[in-house]
Amino acid sequence: MAAPLEDLRRELAELAPLADDLTPANLARLRERLPALVEDLGAHLVERRRGPARMHALRANRLLGDALYREGVQALRARDHGRAERLLLAAGEERVAAALRLIGWSARVAVPSLDNEAGEAVREGWQACWELTKAQRGNGRWRAAEQALKAVAARVAADGPYEAVAQDLKAVQAKLEQVDLKDSGHPVRAALRGLRPDVRRAARPAPTVSGHTAATGGPPGPPQAPFFSSGNYERRTRGR
Repeated sequence: MAAPLEDLRRELAELAPLADDLTPANLARLRERLPALVEDLGAHLVERRRGPARMHALRANRLLGDALYREGVQALRARDHGRAERLLLAAGEERVAAALRLIGWSARVAVPSLDNEAGEAVREGWQACWELTKAQRGNGRWRAAEQALKAVAARVAADGPYEAVAQDLKAVQAKLEQVDLKDSGHPVRAALRGLRPDVRRAARPAPTVSGHTAATGGPPGPPQAPFFSSGNYERRTRGR
């Protein structure tokens, strides 16, 4: 039998700050305590369907996945690609588990909004997978990135940012061609292939817009020209 909702709310309030400071100790505590909490809150959601029970269950369900995703993108921005890959892989697994729980809850109650929540959770799982490919590229794991991007591209072909994913896939495949040339004893051709814009782009993985927003609280701004570029210098000194 599930604990009283008020007790569960207090426990969630206690655990939520740990997700904002995802140290190894805090991560271990979340992994230990969240599963039972989410299960109990899910039981209240199924019984009550809406109101505080629904709000707390949805928040707890996504708490760890979102925290791992945020930390993973922050590591990606810091170019700590090894840590980013571990965190983003874990984030994808947590988001898939969260989506499956939502699908299970939705099957037990006639609340259409839960279907929408489940659909969004599935999309967020694929978003974490796309972000993971950025870390794999940073680690030089080009074939793993290619396979993951193919899966993401197939998923978002009719529902999502297909063009951006397709550009990433094209860049990774161009980089793989360069790697294959080098491995097969054609260093000059490989070096020339490395001058292509898509190959250079593949080697500079950056978070997606969603990832940047999760990590920083806002979307990336427009690219800024360096202050001392020739164009900026001419604009700033014109008329002096």
